[in-house]
Amino acid sequence: MTKSPCNRKCPDRAAGCHAGCPRYAEWAEKHAAELAARNAENPVLSYIKDASRKIAHRRNIKGR
Repeated sequence: MTKSPCNRKCPDRAAGCHAGCPRYAEWAEKHAAELAARNAENPVLSYIKDASRKIAHRRNIKGR
């Protein structure tokens, strides 16, 4: 997985900068392609990840 180009030392950092940042847009495309390739290679991983998120969400709602 590639690391996001955004960090605290970014000279162009501002509130809401992801909307217009070309480096972030390029990274988001690469990241989405990597995720799609990983999910196509092994769909069980994406199922496990989604299922664990749903379970955690249900636990947080029930605990309130």
